[in-house]
Order: sequence, then structure tokens, then C-alpha cells
Amino acid sequence: MFASPGARDQFELDIDAFIRFARSCTYDGITLRPGQIDPETPSSDLDRIGELLKQNRLPCSFIKAGSVRDRESYDAHCKLIDHAVRIGCLNVQPKMNRTEEIPWIQKLCDYAAERDVQVAPQLHDNSLHDTVPKCLDLFGNVDRQNFGLNFEASHLILQNAEIRNG
Repeated sequence: MFASPGARDQFELDIDAFIRFARSCTYDGITLRPGQIDPETPSSDLDRIGELLKQNRLPCSFIKAGSVRDRESYDAHCKLIDHAVRIGCLNVQPKMNRTEEIPWIQKLCDYAAERDVQVAPQLHDNSLHDTVPKCLDLFGNVDRQNFGLNFEASHLILQNAEIRNG
């Protein structure tokens, strides 16, 4: 069962039901989160998830991930990228909170590029990618072709940030 960790309105829904529910709501794609898919997801579950996505004609647009801050988290993210490729997802969405993480993200981007996967954190408050100017700085610092941004304008509104001319 998937329980949305830390969510205000927690719910439980197994991955099969989640994918079928998303399709019934006419979603064009889904994001999978930790607990639905993570580095420890067994091979048989990956096969099942991939098949469910195909059967329901519902691509996985992103796989959410945590911060890449050391060798252990880097190795876990590499496994997650391999899982993403296996189910047909070409976008992994890590979180970046500290500038010390940039070399690890660069290394992860290099690993992901060999697999045609994009690394794209979500524009999100309280991160290195929470405003347009900070995102532009981050793009320059990471300096990888497969590094991008999952743009979520609502987070700019939450910060009272200027959306136009930003």
C-alpha cells in the first residue's frame, strides 16, 4: 500500500489501484513517489509497474527522489535511474537544498545522460531551485545538458514571487 508520507490528507492506495485510478481520471501521466518506487523496489514489482503503465497507456512523467549528498545517496539515485529506465520513465526529480550537493548532482546527471534520462528538480520553496533567478544560477553551476527544471508555478505564488519578468 502507498501512504503519502507527511501529507495532510493521507490515503492508502496500492500501485495497481493508483495507476488505474489515474487513468480513469483521464490523467495523461503520473509521478511516482518514494514508497511507490524507490531503490529497493524488487525487480518483479518493477516489471508489474511497467506493464500496468503500458496496459493503461499512462506514462510515468517523473519519479520523485531525495537529495544527493554523498556516495550512499548517489548510489541509491543511480538505482532509481535504472528503475526509471526499466519502466519507461525518462525524468527523475531530485531535491537540492545545499550547494555542497552540486558535484553529486553533476555526477548523477552524467550517469543519467548515459541512459537518456533527464534530472529535473521541481521548482519548490526552501530549496536551491525555489525562484527563477536561483534556478538560472543553478543551471549554470550544474552545467549539464540533461539538467532541467520541473516547473511548478504555484510555488512562486506561495513565495509571493514575481512570475512575469522574473
